Amino acid sequence: MKITKNIRKIAPNKTSSFWYYGCDNVIVAENKNKRFAVTPRGEIKLQFKENENSFQGYQALEEAQSRRFADRRLAKIQEFDGWSMNNWFVIVEIDKNDNEISDDLAICYDYDEALETLKEIAK
Repeated sequence: MKITKNIRKIAPNKTSSFWYYGCDNVIVAENKNKRFAVTPRGEIKLQFKENENSFQGYQALEEAQSRRFADRRLAKIQEFDGWSMNNWFVIVEIDKNDNEISDDLAICYDYDEALETLKEIAK
């Protein structure tokens, strides 16, 4: 198994799939004639504080960065049910043109978990 593409982890405290919203094929691994990719799925919509306006998609990502959020503070949003929609990573098989040719082989919510799962699937 060989990693052929790897968008490096943004930061040690930013491993949530949230931070990779909108990216294509964050990690790609090859094994013989098969290729597998970790790619984010789903929309994001959330409130950063209770009774505050919601932010969606790239706007949510930009707002989190401007507020200097990391995974720990994102997790606190769950305390008041501030997540309306969240995203996740899937692992899929892809062809040489990066087209998906399988259903989701695994679902992960964290970069490190997705990388380790990809290694297991691609070995």
